[in-house]
Amino acid sequence: MILVACLTAPAPAQQVGGAEKAAFAGIFGWWLPAASPHARPAVVALHGCGGLYGRGRDLNERHRAMAQLLGARGCHVLFPDSLTPRGLRELCTLPLANRPLRAADRRFDIQAAIEWLMERPQVDRARIAILGWSHGGGAVLSTLSHPTRARAAVAFYPGCSTFARGRYSPSAPLLILIGALDDWTPPAPCVELGKRSAGVTVRVLADSYHDFDHPSARVRVRNDVPGGVNPGAGVTVGANPRARARRRTRRCLNSWSASCADAA
Repeated sequence: MILVACLTAPAPAQQVGGAEKAAFAGIFGWWLPAASPHARPAVVALHGCGGLYGRGRDLNERHRAMAQLLGARGCHVLFPDSLTPRGLRELCTLPLANRPLRAADRRFDIQAAIEWLMERPQVDRARIAILGWSHGGGAVLSTLSHPTRARAAVAFYPGCSTFARGRYSPSAPLLILIGALDDWTPPAPCVELGKRSAGVTVRVLADSYHDFDHPSARVRVRNDVPGGVNPGAGVTVGANPRARARRRTRRCLNSWSASCADAA
């Protein structure tokens, strides 16, 4: 596939604060271990089409907040970087047909990350979970369409259309969190998927757009994104401006992360 100029070889990522660099299957990721002398659960967390990093080349605010939430629950976290090792900066501004990396391709990154975790003595092998945002959420759904050692999964605003059209039986319990107003990856296919598939729980958050879980991003229209419900009109992204909905999102995440940490 031809890579457009804006996606060519980014500068190497700087050291991520508080993390160790982990290499597996031709890519790398960032390992944030929980502080515990005992084997603890671990989460593989998959970035969206914009990648892992903020302006300072550290983890961006969303990923850092999730690492803190899971770490507080006693979970190790591993963030695979699916873009930088492949010479990519981002995928969001490319039409789906022109993207050199599909969400389904990242299933192999997840599998490699899980295998890496299985070799760590500080990881409880029976309690490995996967989590992803948008493009990474699609990778989670793709992974669960095959046998996996993951015991639980959560996907933030994934594209569900492909999975909702056929039979889908996830290999681990799956929680999908998606905004009712999402005009990038619409909620209706995910709702349909939840109705048709045992093991899939869908939570639709009122008054929420794509990126509703971001700690601080203002709601805005991204005109540089060619896809979405209304092609050519851009997509709406940003944190949920209502504290009530944010609390509900936090309750969902706390419930899920607690089950990751505490379930046998």
